[in-house]
Amino acid sequence: MRFFLDRAEVFRDLRIEVERCWEKADRVVVFLRVTGRGGASGADFEIRIGHLWTVRDSLLVRGEGYGDRREALKAAGISEQAGG
Repeated sequence: MRFFLDRAEVFRDLRIEVERCWEKADRVVVFLRVTGRGGASGADFEIRIGHLWTVRDSLLVRGEGYGDRREALKAAGISEQAGG
């Protein structure tokens, strides 16, 4: 999310929505839908990505982004059919 927020000036109408979450021990997989419009081109875009977050003592200690959402689940050892 920081990647997009740090670059918000090059996007218009930037929206980040959580679509689904899974938890396993100290890891959380989050499926995100990012939409917006290019600042220069005005072209609409939509990106669906997965993030794997490691949380300790209620603090985010590591975050990894995945273009292929299944890879985020795999890295966390979570089945897509499990909870969420």
